Amino acid sequence: MLTTSYLLKTLEIVSPAIGRADVSPQLANLWFDGKYVTGFDDTVYITTNCELPIEGGVKGALLLSLLSKHDGDKEIIVAQNGEVLDLAIGKRTKAKLAIESLDARGFPEEESIPNAIIKCNKGKFLRAMEHCVKCVGADISKPEYFGITLEAEQFEGAIALYSGDTSTLVEAVVPIKSTPAFKQVVLPVKFCQQLLKYYPDKDATLEVIETPASKSKDGRPNNGYALLKTPYVTVYGRNLLITPSEGDSTPDFFERALKAATTFMPMPPITKILERASILDENRDNLKLSVVEAKGKRQLKFYINKENTELTDISNPVVSDHEPIKVLTSVKNIKHGSLLQEININSQYIIMRTIDGSASIVQL
Repeated sequence: MLTTSYLLKTLEIVSPAIGRADVSPQLANLWFDGKYVTGFDDTVYITTNCELPIEGGVKGALLLSLLSKHDGDKEIIVAQNGEVLDLAIGKRTKAKLAIESLDARGFPEEESIPNAIIKCNKGKFLRAMEHCVKCVGADISKPEYFGITLEAEQFEGAIALYSGDTSTLVEAVVPIKSTPAFKQVVLPVKFCQQLLKYYPDKDATLEVIETPASKSKDGRPNNGYALLKTPYVTVYGRNLLITPSEGDSTPDFFERALKAATTFMPMPPITKILERASILDENRDNLKLSVVEAKGKRQLKFYINKENTELTDISNPVVSDHEPIKVLTSVKNIKHGSLLQEININSQYIIMRTIDGSASIVQL
């Protein structure tokens, strides 16, 4: 018996990939082929098992809305009649939904390439990805600012992950046991969010492939794709197109900044600071880092700065009379204070390094 709870649970897996109808009506569909259901927003698709007698695309938001409005678990009966889906939920709800032909779905069906699988310690890779996902910005001037950059040439036997915005950049390095099938790609953040959810599965594999535009199967200019596969979910992400830009690339910038930071000092214990921050701001989205001048020395101070409120100093019971030089961007990557190991403050940057090899650079 098909029930609302089962179908909702299944469709919620693919719902993050439901696209916007104003971009293309087909992107707003959930696509059924009798064995699987898939959502595709033109950058990411997610597919999972779903054996239903339906072949075609149905408006995803509408279907989810119909299913979620019912209290308790209701029996569902579905029947496809040509271009119409007859849907009965329980004894009271009946609906007719338009079905679009599978020929209109248009999402890429890239094949798995076994030698492109990244072989590494999953725990280290997931910590690195989590570190970077927290710092993705909203600036769309560069792909590196709204995706996660993977770079395979900077470190021998390892890949580097980067993210950030115009004022904060983070780096994490992960040792690998395989030869990457890419040099430098930018993964869409939505794909990375799904990776954090499903990659912990013991049978999950991750492939990252750099493909010249001339070899793109659907003819679109792109920089390849990433494919996450588990026994029950497949997630595809179209790599963001990297365009040449002025100045250093993100990897080059990190290399230059870290070489210039010759002296690091131990990071002051901030576990208590983060505990106080959580009380004032549960997710610490408004945690700010600042630098103050005190007795001729620069000192770090942490603040909570919520919208339309004054700065709340949470860094130390000792209150300084000096105003902060500058309140910097949110330091979202500071999740576990005990992991922060050392810090360098110079005229241009604040550079923080952790015991697991990650680094964060905040431009002053």
